[in-house]
Amino acid sequence: MARLSLVLPALYGDHHVPSVRRILDGLPGVSDVVLSPAEHAVRLQFDPAQQSAAAIEATLASAGYATGDPERAFPTLGPAAPRSTAALGSTLTFTHEPPAWEGRPLWPCPGFDRTPIPEN
Repeated sequence: MARLSLVLPALYGDHHVPSVRRILDGLPGVSDVVLSPAEHAVRLQFDPAQQSAAAIEATLASAGYATGDPERAFPTLGPAAPRSTAALGSTLTFTHEPPAWEGRPLWPCPGFDRTPIPEN
């Protein structure tokens, strides 16, 4: 068995874990999959007789999980715009412009799959 560690920038939230796990569990020879959205990382073992590291990376990339450096893959234009805060009665509200997400895929998010609705 060979070990493989990959950095997947699009693996940035818990909602991606089931999708990536489903992809990897469907590959022959892949086992011991460990996913960490906090690290944007996946670690696994695979049987080189059944699977190659390049094939695993290609399968993940085709599903929207290309490997790479998360700091370089999604550049931003800098900090968020100035915020404004207001207190109205017993409610505290604030508004601000979100940070620039240039280059980051917001939708379709590869971690949100369509759930089929069973027909009755």
